[in-house]
Amino acid sequence: LVYVVPLFGKRQQDNPELDEKRYCEVNQNLAASWFSTNPVHCLRSQKIYKHAPACTYLFMGKEHVLQVNESIGCYFCDDAGSTPRDDEDMDWREVTEAARQVADRLSTRLSFKWGSMSSRDVKPGDD
Repeated sequence: LVYVVPLFGKRQQDNPELDEKRYCEVNQNLAASWFSTNPVHCLRSQKIYKHAPACTYLFMGKEHVLQVNESIGCYFCDDAGSTPRDDEDMDWREVTEAARQVADRLSTRLSFKWGSMSSRDVKPGDD
């Protein structure tokens, strides 16, 4: 897998600016991490390990809810709720647009199906 999987993905790009930083430095400025975007990890942190504060699951736009707990790898803090919104949430926009397109197609197909039924297909008294 170590050799095959990379053949199907993007090539890793060198980023000397990030290569010099440690995880805690990056996570202080970036809310999304493996820890905060993994619901199973967040539940384990709260229910099994009983961390105080527990790792909180990240919801888009609710970054201010995340709490710092350096012992479990959570370094992000946004007390003022001032996390800048920019094009970093492009993935979320793509998902919502795809969901909107699916809903539109489904709506069109259902209206076509129901519109194509003639009065002879439905008998009086049929419920």
